[in-house]
Amino acid sequence: MLSDIRKYYDDQEEQTREALLYLRKHILNSDKSISEEWKYRLPFFYFKGKMLCYFWSDKKTKLPYIGFMDGVSMDHPALVQSDRKRVKVYTFNPSEDIDIQTIDELLGLALSIKNALFRNERIFHNRRCCLVSHHFRAQFNLA
Repeated sequence: MLSDIRKYYDDQEEQTREALLYLRKHILNSDKSISEEWKYRLPFFYFKGKMLCYFWSDKKTKLPYIGFMDGVSMDHPALVQSDRKRVKVYTFNPSEDIDIQTIDELLGLALSIKNALFRNERIFHNRRCCLVSHHFRAQFNLA
């Protein structure tokens, strides 16, 4: 019997499955502290035991997306919050080329925020308090 995670991917249409499996591998290879678990009936990615992001599909458009758990603290033009309180999503079309540069930027932001949470660092960004890491500060000249 297949694991729930494997079944989730196998149940997707071919183009969506290929895109999700590619992104899954990319996310898992981006940091050795990232793991995948089955949570809330979908594949969730954890960083050092804390929720990082997950895969799901938009109910209206049927397009898959990556939901970032600390998206409210992430400021990136590719992310959409809609009516969510904490999560922002990056929607992609599986029939088009995946923008790996944007994926890497989003993962970098998400990991920076998680690392900052572990170090309990704070700065003010856009008039609200956000948590960021030294890497994030250097990348965006906030040092």
